[in-house]
Amino acid sequence: MSTQFGANDPRTQAKWSRKMFEYAIQELWLTQHGFIGTGPNSIIQQLTELDGKRVAGSKVTVEMEVPLQGAGQGDDGDTTGKEEALTVLNQTVEIHERAHSVVSAGKMSEKRTSTDIREAGKRQLGIWQAQKLENDLMAALYGLYNESGISVVNESAPSSARIYFGGQTAAGAVSDALTSDATLSAATTANYLCGLQLLDVMKRKAKLCTPKIVPLRVKGYPKPIYVVLLHEYQIKAIQLQTGTNSYQTLMAQAQRRGEDNPLFAGAEFLWNGMLVYDYERAPMRTGAGGVTPAEGFVLHSGKTYTTDPVADGISVARGLLLGRQAGMLVWGQKPGWYEDKKDARLPKIVIDELLATAKTKFNEYTQPSGGNTAQQDFGVYAFDTQVIVD
Repeated sequence: MSTQFGANDPRTQAKWSRKMFEYAIQELWLTQHGFIGTGPNSIIQQLTELDGKRVAGSKVTVEMEVPLQGAGQGDDGDTTGKEEALTVLNQTVEIHERAHSVVSAGKMSEKRTSTDIREAGKRQLGIWQAQKLENDLMAALYGLYNESGISVVNESAPSSARIYFGGQTAAGAVSDALTSDATLSAATTANYLCGLQLLDVMKRKAKLCTPKIVPLRVKGYPKPIYVVLLHEYQIKAIQLQTGTNSYQTLMAQAQRRGEDNPLFAGAEFLWNGMLVYDYERAPMRTGAGGVTPAEGFVLHSGKTYTTDPVADGISVARGLLLGRQAGMLVWGQKPGWYEDKKDARLPKIVIDELLATAKTKFNEYTQPSGGNTAQQDFGVYAFDTQVIVD
């Protein structure tokens, strides 16, 4: 008699789990565009140190050594007592569980249709997992609060020196004397739009800040680049730029791109070393005369209202400039797929995972006091601009 593995065999389930994980990851817009990788030259770096049943722990600490800064000693110089202390930055990320399931309505319901509950369940749960994962990653990178009630997002608003409030006119005049979304919203809309000159400002800020936001080295393109995610209405403002800075001029002088690299696929344009995307999940807030979460990016600790509402009738969108290791995706357990029977008759499909998403933000451990001082966001620069809604 031949040996067979039945549909409910745990080894078959393990195989389906791997397929579901691969399917979900491939469904991510971020994966399709080359944003997620396992190395330090990735925008979002996957970490799997806690993935495995025999690996205990709910937290992973990521460390990074800072290059030595001292001048050293000259001819016959004595290094005794002049040693330079190593500086090691660290970030601790905590993982949590998320699970979901589907179940058949009954034998008669299945009899009336050709739907295969197992196949449909695997497919739909894979799509669900991909959508939730991308939402979590974006909530982390954009510095938003996680409102799902499932704590897989390590929340962190933009740090003080990694958020920009300002914009430009259609002719390219940049204005930046603002300190919050509330002051941005009170300004004249036409002076605080997104534009090419504003992107130039953001690039300079990324290069000159401490620590510097490090650009990516991309196969197929000779120079390092930053990645910029914009809202559709921020793209619209760029397309309406006038004069020598017009979008039409930009397109006529478009820089050569490494088209064989997935990072370039789907990008709107390449401008001054910045690869710009129209990103459908980019957040926008519109004031409606209140303080609901949808009216501001900053929420109070209970997450039920904003402490920085956008002015009534005014809309603000958040763009991101991203460099290397802007975010982390930490796995405690990649998606697992399980099958059960409800009431001994009804097929039930369950997916679960242990994970965390986080914006990279290191702390500096100070010797010998043992202090752990928070640093600025490592690879993300956020900028809020007003937008004109159709």
